[in-house]
Amino acid sequence: MSEFTGETLYGLLPTIYRTRDAARGWPLRALLGLIETQVTAIEADIAKLYDNWFIETCDEWVVPYIGDLLDVRQLRTAARDAQQTALFTPRGYVANTLGYRRRKGTYALLEKLAQDVAGWPCVAVEFFQWLATTQHVNHVRPTNLRTVDVRDPGPLELIDGPFDTASHTLEVRGADRGGKYNVPSIGLFLWRLSPLALEGVSATKDAGGPGRFRLNPLGADLPLFNHGRSTASFTALNREPDVPGPLRRLAFHADLEVVRQGLADTGKPPPSSYLGDDPAVVIRIASETASIPPAQIAICDLTEWKAPPAQRTYTRADGTTIDLPIRVALDPETGRIAFPVGTDPAAVRASLSYGFSGPIGGGTFRRTLTELGNRALYIVSGGGGALGVQLARWAADRPTAALVEIQDSLTYDVPAALAVPAGLALELRAAADHRPLIAAADPSKSWTITLPAGTTLRLDGIALTGGLDIAGSGDATLQIADATLVPGRAQTPGVAPALPGSPSLTATEIQGTLHLDIRRSILGAIRLPVEDPASNVVSGSVIAVADSIIDGTGGAGPALVAGTATIDRCTVFGRSELTVLTRASDALFTGTVTVGHTQDGCCRFSFLPDGSKVPRAYRCQPTLALKDTLAIADPVDRQAAQRAILDRVEPSFTSERHGDPGYAQLAIGCAPEITAGAEDESEMGAFQFLHQPQRQANLRAAVDEYLRFGLEAGLFLVT
Repeated sequence: MSEFTGETLYGLLPTIYRTRDAARGWPLRALLGLIETQVTAIEADIAKLYDNWFIETCDEWVVPYIGDLLDVRQLRTAARDAQQTALFTPRGYVANTLGYRRRKGTYALLEKLAQDVAGWPCVAVEFFQWLATTQHVNHVRPTNLRTVDVRDPGPLELIDGPFDTASHTLEVRGADRGGKYNVPSIGLFLWRLSPLALEGVSATKDAGGPGRFRLNPLGADLPLFNHGRSTASFTALNREPDVPGPLRRLAFHADLEVVRQGLADTGKPPPSSYLGDDPAVVIRIASETASIPPAQIAICDLTEWKAPPAQRTYTRADGTTIDLPIRVALDPETGRIAFPVGTDPAAVRASLSYGFSGPIGGGTFRRTLTELGNRALYIVSGGGGALGVQLARWAADRPTAALVEIQDSLTYDVPAALAVPAGLALELRAAADHRPLIAAADPSKSWTITLPAGTTLRLDGIALTGGLDIAGSGDATLQIADATLVPGRAQTPGVAPALPGSPSLTATEIQGTLHLDIRRSILGAIRLPVEDPASNVVSGSVIAVADSIIDGTGGAGPALVAGTATIDRCTVFGRSELTVLTRASDALFTGTVTVGHTQDGCCRFSFLPDGSKVPRAYRCQPTLALKDTLAIADPVDRQAAQRAILDRVEPSFTSERHGDPGYAQLAIGCAPEITAGAEDESEMGAFQFLHQPQRQANLRAAVDEYLRFGLEAGLFLVT
């Protein structure tokens, strides 16, 4: 294929024509340059035709056509999140169709099918194997015991889960209706929460005693998650270390005991299932270069703080004993670590994974970063006061546009009050694959940033405690993307908000208009100027929020106060008080929404609690669900029916507390009007982009094609 460089066609002309063209101001070169751009596009398209012959390299739009050649049924289009990252795509479904058909009727392929169709790790279980039955002597199942050993806590923790090994009595409900233990029932256990990694963060020292730390840089307890190494093959079945679930103490302890016993016996320990090539947790004392080896980590219950022993004694195969050192104790269910007596490091670094529904807020997940361009670059690293030093340098240099980039995930002190000079633009962001924390020593005090007229400030990829106070005297723009302004300003060790109801973002002394743009972020309460009392017109603030969570943390005040607002695909915990609501789409409000100018704007495909005062609404809940009750003649019966609908449609969440893995995730029993009430029939709220109803529907349709006759499959959501 020819390679065009911009003047390839022009270079083919004889010199005489190029000389005459130069004398006339290069009109012929400009014409051939335009033609060459089209030739280049055609050449690229021809080259892509070869790639489009193969399912592995073809464009997404070609996948349905290749699927049609294989008679692939129930094919759905791909879905992408707010960063245009593929959540699930039919590419794998089409690519493995022939493999599915060769193994049709075997339940081992169901795990691979679920991974390809829904994008969720899966464990398939044949429930008939765990039925408590009288066994035939010609078909004895030694592991299928009638009674449970109550002295063994390991299997007891797994009761009713995907790795349950206890025998159960018959359950007559079908698997598609939630029944499990029956002869024709197959269970597909799915993990919806994603393990989000934090690399090289600063562990928080506990003030209660020496050698005590929490791996969470926010200083709160945090259940650790396994990365998950889903095999997703046609033969190998997923085990507990292969799925991205919360780490259990007993399973983790048993794994490391095997490692230590192997070290004691042969000096060459077997690889750990959790701390092997892709370790779930890495702990390093800051003054050391190497991390603590798996054999020197003890798994303990540190709910009540206690120091581990400095060594453990093991018996070898020949009967002799050996002492192995223990350098740190780890509690994976709380994220706490403790060092032996006499060991109290000044600082600890950790790499870990926490569970969350999707890439919202500050995190190390994929982000679209702005180009550096002609901006001045200031690099920050090392933690502590390094951010303040670089911001002071920027303030002294006063470049027109600047980028301050934090290139690690350590904890930084909140800088002194920051004033952006008029007309300048500043971006403060985390580098790719990092999530630094800017922590306030006193969460009751906000970081004050002054934005005069014509200034632009962008915060990208960071986490901040203590809140943000924007001050200024004219029109300014504040952009917040992929960031976390911790609700309640900070977290207590018990994962509660430190200052419930206190706003994470406020604006004072704004005489012009503050333009606030929030994308894919988690914030506490927002309090912005709403109206100019003298003119009685909208001014003070214009806010646009998308794919975000605003959490009032249960305080008496409202969660959101603003002038003109546009709210798309957001979850708002608490009341909202707005002057103008330009648009609310696919949004979920748990508190009443009060809008001053109801003649402007609209609400669509959103949940607006009873008593809200909003502009015209289209297909919003619970109004849509109450529509049929208007035909009930008896007022008493009509009121009772309405009350029942209001109670049923009320949104319910796995957790409403920031820091929990299921934070802002709709509960499994939430009403379908909420879980499938968005414009595209996905769920309302911040996680609309996950398209979970479509993924479940796709999987149900695909599984039916590959199940053996007489069997029925049920989907069971583990997280």
